[in-house]
Amino acid sequence: MSILSIGAIIAIGGILAITTTILTAATGTTAVLLQNNQNRKIDIPQINEISNISYQEQQKLLQQTLNNLRNIVQENQMNIELKNERDKVINKIENLNKVLQNPISNYDKINQEATELVEEINELIIRNQSINYQKQEIINQIKKYQNKIKNVEEIKNVEQIIKNPHNFHTKDIENLLNKIEDAYISYELEIKVTKSEAENKKRELTLQKIRENLLKIKEIDLETYQKVIHKYENLENLDESYLKILYDQSQLDFSNLQTKKIRTDIYKIQLELLKHNIDNILKTVEKDVELKEFYPKTLKIFQNIDDLIKQKFIEKEEFEKLRLKFIEVYNSILKKIEYLQTQKLLQKNIKETLEKIGYQIIDSSLIEKLTKGEIIYIDIPYSDEYKVQLRLTEDNQIYFRLVKFTDSLTPTSYEKQKDLEIAQKWCKDYDKILELLKENGIIIENIKRIEPEETEITYILKEEKKKQQEQQKYMQIE
Repeated sequence: MSILSIGAIIAIGGILAITTTILTAATGTTAVLLQNNQNRKIDIPQINEISNISYQEQQKLLQQTLNNLRNIVQENQMNIELKNERDKVINKIENLNKVLQNPISNYDKINQEATELVEEINELIIRNQSINYQKQEIINQIKKYQNKIKNVEEIKNVEQIIKNPHNFHTKDIENLLNKIEDAYISYELEIKVTKSEAENKKRELTLQKIRENLLKIKEIDLETYQKVIHKYENLENLDESYLKILYDQSQLDFSNLQTKKIRTDIYKIQLELLKHNIDNILKTVEKDVELKEFYPKTLKIFQNIDDLIKQKFIEKEEFEKLRLKFIEVYNSILKKIEYLQTQKLLQKNIKETLEKIGYQIIDSSLIEKLTKGEIIYIDIPYSDEYKVQLRLTEDNQIYFRLVKFTDSLTPTSYEKQKDLEIAQKWCKDYDKILELLKENGIIIENIKRIEPEETEITYILKEEKKKQQEQQKYMQIE
C-alpha cells in the first residue's frame, strides 16, 4: 500500500534557505566584481531579518539579486576568449529566474544550480583577471617600442589594441609583439644587417624577457622562484631556439603563479565577507535557545575561514569545500527557523481553517502535537468511521491521509463504494483547506497527490488504535 492512500504530501514554505544561498553567493561574487564601483552593492540581510520577511518578499529579493548579478556580469569587461563562458553564466542566471516562479517544487534544483553558478562565476572572474594581466604585460612590452619605431607598419595600428585589449585574443597580441620586435631589431640596426647580428639582438631580447619573468616570479613568491630557478641556469650559453623554449616556460611559470595569486586574492575578499556574515550569525544563534545547537558548527567554520585567510595561497578545492560547508550549516539554521515559523503559522491557522469548513477539533492540544511532529487524527463532519491523518516533518512537509478505523481489513463491495464516496468528499475539502491556508499567507504546493480512484483507502484496526492510545497515556504518566 502506498504511503498516502487518499491525500497528498504538501511542502510548506521552502525558499528561505535558497534565498540566503544565492544572496551569499552573489554578494561574494559582486564584492570582487565591484571593487572599483562602490555605488552598486548587493547586501545579505541578517539571519534575523530574512527570517521575518514573507515568502513573497523573499522570492522578490531572490529575483532582484539574480537580475543584479546578471547585469554586473554583462557590464563587466570580459575578454573575447571568455565570451562563450560569460554567455553560459548569463543563461544560467536566466534559467534560475524561471524556476524561481515555482520555488518549492524546484528547491533542490535551485540550490544545486545556485551552487554551480557561484563556482562558474568565480572561475570566470579569475580567468578574466589572469588574461587581463597577461595582455597588459604584452602591451607594456609593445609600448617600449612605440616611440622608437613610430613609422614602422606593425606599430601603426597598435593603439586600438592598447585601448581595447579585451576585444583581441592574447595570441594575436603576442604575435604582434613578435613582429614589432623583429621590426625594431631591423630598424635599430639600420635595416641592412647580417643574419648573425639580427639573431644576436633577438637572443638578447629573449634573455631579457626570461629574466624579467623570473624577477616577477620572485616578487610574488620567493619559494616558487627557488623551485623553478634551476630550469634557467647558464642562459648565456644557450642558443636562440632553446632560449625561446625557456622563455615560453618562464611565461607559463609566471602565468600559473599569477593566476594562483589572483585566485587567492579573490577568495580572500569573499572569505572576509563570509567571515563578517558568520560573525553576525554567531551572535544570533548564541542568544537563541532554539538555535543554540548550531553554535559549535558555525564557530568551527569561522575559525577555518580565519585559518584559510592567513595562508599565502588558497587552492580552489580548499575554498569550495569551506564555502559549501558554510552553505550547508547556514541552510540547516534557516530550515530550523523555517520549521519554527511553520509551527507558529500552523498553530495559528490550521485549527481555524479546518473549523471554517465544518471540522471540529475538540482537543486543542492536537495542533500542538502536530507541530511537534506527532501523528494526529481529526474527525470528519460526514462520518464517524473515517478520520484525516496528519503529520508534519522537519522538512516542512505535511502529510494528509484519509483513513478508516475498522474491525476488519477485508471490506465488502458496499464498503468500498462508500469509501470512494467519502474520499471524493474529502478531496473537495482538501482543496478548500489549501485555498484557505494560502489566503492566510502560507505558501504551499502539492508534491504528491493520489486521487480516490487511484487507490484504496487506508484501513486501521480499531484494536491497533486502542493500543496506540494506551501507549501514549503510559508515556504521559512516565
